Amino acid sequence: MASIDEGGVRLARFRQTLAALQEVVPDLASVPASILRDSRIQRFEFTFEAAWKLLQMRAEADGLEAATPRKALHYALATGLLDPEDETTAWDVLRYRNLTVHTYDEAIATEVEGFVIGTALPLFLKIAQRAGT
Repeated sequence: MASIDEGGVRLARFRQTLAALQEVVPDLASVPASILRDSRIQRFEFTFEAAWKLLQMRAEADGLEAATPRKALHYALATGLLDPEDETTAWDVLRYRNLTVHTYDEAIATEVEGFVIGTALPLFLKIAQRAGT
């Protein structure tokens, strides 16, 4: 079972990765578009990993097992950390994360970049808000 201190560390780590992702969301004139895109994708991956580990810890604190990202997302949906209308987005976040980890293709990278900015980031912000309470 996760300790209170571990929970604080995981929440802080998640918030740190989320802040790093938010730093690269605006267009940065001094950074080439391809580098900015790759940075957004990498920071999305970091944020996803920190988010699911936070959700895993919360599930374990409630006496539930959540050894995979899928189980951690099920926990978040079942307990109200994510709303029912977030379900499709939650599964899309997992799907895009798996795409970025296992393949690299310019067209997919461009698609993922748009998804990160327009869809994944708002979901991560919701988790940060609700997990901190």
